[in-house]
Amino acid sequence: QCQPDSVEILHTLAEAYETAELLEEAYQTAERAIQLRPDDVENLSWYAERLVSFGRLPEAREILQQAIDLDIDRADLLTRLAKVQLQSHDPEGAKESLLAVAHMATAGLMDLRRAAYLLVELGSDELGLNCLERAQREAQNPSLPALFETACLHYRLDQFAAALEDIQEAVAIRPDDLHLFLAKADLLAKLGRSEEAFQSLEQALSLESAESTGLVAGDLSREKVGAGIVPPAWLYGSRTSMDLQVRIARLLQGSGRLAQALDHAEKAVKTCPHDASLRFLAADLALAI
Repeated sequence: QCQPDSVEILHTLAEAYETAELLEEAYQTAERAIQLRPDDVENLSWYAERLVSFGRLPEAREILQQAIDLDIDRADLLTRLAKVQLQSHDPEGAKESLLAVAHMATAGLMDLRRAAYLLVELGSDELGLNCLERAQREAQNPSLPALFETACLHYRLDQFAAALEDIQEAVAIRPDDLHLFLAKADLLAKLGRSEEAFQSLEQALSLESAESTGLVAGDLSREKVGAGIVPPAWLYGSRTSMDLQVRIARLLQGSGRLAQALDHAEKAVKTCPHDASLRFLAADLALAI
């Protein structure tokens, strides 16, 4: 016979059943746990998480709402409700929940960041940006991931000068991060500042070289940043030596510095000699000189 103080054991047992793909047993065990403490917010939160994993979204919504009613200051629960509403094809309900999070005095940095991700998923980039900007204003110390995400949303909204300000502030915090210099170069190029963009890519290349010799540079990919909001050109996969050489070559090509562009294109070819596109790039540059 289970006693009230065995809820934690039931949690462990339900999760073990779930891991073993014994979903009916997991569900029944989770139900027993909620029957023991039906008004415990943390127990309700745990139960809602299990229900989502079981695919019981309507029940998960109901349980999350119960938990929110018991503790109206829990922005994290409201954000989770919004995610379940989105999964349940209720975008209007999700947006309403997220706007409530955006205006909650108790919403913390991670609450606002998660709300921003979901607002972007709903196509509300400006509202997502508002969440991130509030997070930055209220943070005791600058948050590097939030700064980077704010830059990403400014970029998505074609606010390149504002995005560059965000990135420059991020560089001041982490001056050895490849992502930041790739982003900075991309933004400078869009603003027509090709010489500065070239210098930023050169800096990224020097950081990539430092990593290849075992000097570990800062790496924003170790931070958890919002999935789906980062421009492709700023992603970690765009910072290999070959990619950087190609980006520098194309930037120089665009500014008419063909001989220097060819030099970088040839370095890219040496890095990956069987890549036909690199050979075509080098050949085009050689013919244009």
